[in-house]
Amino acid sequence: MVRYIRTGKTVDFTPPEFIAAGTVMMLGELMCIAKLDIPANTLGTLAIEGVFEFPKESGAGTQLGAGTKVYWNLAEGIATGNEVVGVYIGKAVATAGIDDTVVHVKLDQ
Repeated sequence: MVRYIRTGKTVDFTPPEFIAAGTVMMLGELMCIAKLDIPANTLGTLAIEGVFEFPKESGAGTQLGAGTKVYWNLAEGIATGNEVVGVYIGKAVATAGIDDTVVHVKLDQ
Protein backbone atom coordinates (compact mmCIF):
# COMPACT_ATOMS: atom_id res chain seq x y z
CA MET A 1 0.00 0.00 0.00
CA VAL A 2 1.23 3.50 -0.88
CA ARG A 3 0.88 6.34 1.63
CA TYR A 4 0.98 10.09 0.80
CA ILE A 5 3.84 11.90 2.55
CA ARG A 6 3.96 15.47 1.14
CA THR A 7 3.82 17.54 -2.06
CA GLY A 8 7.36 16.59 -3.07
CA LYS A 9 8.71 20.09 -3.68
CA THR A 10 11.48 19.61 -1.12
CA VAL A 11 13.48 16.83 0.51
CA ASP A 12 14.81 16.75 4.04
CA PHE A 13 18.58 16.76 4.38
CA THR A 14 21.05 16.84 7.26
CA PRO A 15 24.45 17.94 5.93
CA PRO A 16 27.70 16.94 7.62
CA GLU A 17 28.99 20.48 7.00
CA PHE A 18 27.46 23.96 6.51
CA ILE A 19 25.51 24.40 3.26
CA ALA A 20 24.97 27.97 2.02
CA ALA A 21 21.69 29.11 0.50
CA GLY A 22 21.83 28.77 -3.26
CA THR A 23 24.13 25.75 -3.21
CA VAL A 24 23.38 23.23 -5.95
CA MET A 25 23.72 19.66 -4.75
CA MET A 26 23.29 16.23 -6.21
CA LEU A 27 21.80 13.54 -3.98
CA GLY A 28 22.58 10.62 -6.21
CA GLU A 29 20.87 11.66 -9.45
CA LEU A 30 18.48 14.08 -7.71
CA MET A 31 19.26 17.77 -8.37
CA CYS A 32 18.65 19.84 -5.22
CA ILE A 33 19.08 23.47 -4.23
CA ALA A 34 19.42 24.85 -0.71
CA LYS A 35 16.90 27.70 -0.43
CA LEU A 36 18.24 28.72 2.99
CA ASP A 37 21.50 28.20 4.86
CA ILE A 38 21.67 24.80 6.56
CA PRO A 39 24.05 24.50 9.53
CA ALA A 40 26.16 21.36 9.84
CA ASN A 41 24.39 18.37 11.40
CA THR A 42 21.04 20.20 11.35
CA LEU A 43 17.93 19.03 9.50
CA GLY A 44 17.11 21.34 6.61
CA THR A 45 15.27 21.19 3.31
CA LEU A 46 16.45 21.18 -0.27
CA ALA A 47 14.24 22.29 -3.15
CA ILE A 48 13.65 19.83 -5.98
CA GLU A 49 10.94 21.88 -7.74
CA GLY A 50 10.57 25.50 -8.72
CA VAL A 51 12.07 28.16 -10.97
CA PHE A 52 15.57 29.25 -10.03
CA GLU A 53 18.05 31.78 -11.40
CA PHE A 54 21.30 30.05 -12.36
CA PRO A 55 24.56 31.71 -13.40
CA LYS A 56 25.60 31.16 -17.02
CA GLU A 57 28.49 32.17 -19.25
CA SER A 58 28.03 35.04 -21.65
CA GLY A 59 29.41 35.31 -25.16
CA ALA A 60 28.94 33.66 -28.51
CA GLY A 61 27.19 30.30 -28.38
CA THR A 62 25.79 30.72 -24.87
CA GLN A 63 22.21 31.73 -25.71
CA LEU A 64 19.52 29.54 -24.15
CA GLY A 65 16.07 29.94 -25.67
CA ALA A 66 12.84 29.57 -23.71
CA GLY A 67 12.05 25.87 -23.45
CA THR A 68 15.67 24.84 -24.07
CA LYS A 69 17.10 21.98 -21.98
CA VAL A 70 19.60 23.30 -19.46
CA TYR A 71 22.45 21.41 -17.79
CA TRP A 72 24.48 22.21 -14.67
CA ASN A 73 28.23 22.09 -15.15
CA LEU A 74 29.33 20.79 -11.76
CA ALA A 75 32.99 21.64 -12.32
CA GLU A 76 32.38 25.26 -13.42
CA GLY A 77 29.24 26.02 -11.37
CA ILE A 78 27.31 27.37 -14.37
CA ALA A 79 24.24 26.51 -16.39
CA THR A 80 24.84 25.51 -19.99
CA GLY A 81 23.08 24.10 -23.01
CA ASN A 82 25.87 21.54 -23.41
CA GLU A 83 24.70 18.13 -22.20
CA VAL A 84 28.22 16.71 -22.52
CA VAL A 85 29.61 18.80 -19.63
CA GLY A 86 26.60 18.92 -17.35
CA VAL A 87 23.78 17.21 -15.49
CA TYR A 88 20.26 17.90 -16.75
CA ILE A 89 18.45 20.33 -14.44
CA GLY A 90 15.40 21.51 -16.38
CA LYS A 91 14.26 23.94 -19.05
CA ALA A 92 14.77 27.66 -19.48
CA VAL A 93 11.52 29.57 -18.84
CA ALA A 94 12.72 32.68 -20.70
CA THR A 95 15.39 33.32 -23.28
CA ALA A 96 18.84 34.10 -21.89
CA GLY A 97 20.83 35.90 -24.57
CA ILE A 98 24.53 35.92 -25.25
CA ASP A 99 25.02 38.99 -23.03
CA ASP A 100 23.03 37.55 -20.10
CA THR A 101 24.93 36.09 -17.17
CA VAL A 102 21.92 34.28 -15.68
CA VAL A 103 19.16 31.99 -16.89
CA HIS A 104 15.84 31.17 -15.21
CA VAL A 105 15.27 27.44 -15.11
CA LYS A 106 12.25 25.35 -14.11
CA LEU A 107 13.74 22.35 -12.34
CA ASP A 108 12.73 19.11 -14.00
CA GLN A 109 13.70 15.85 -12.39
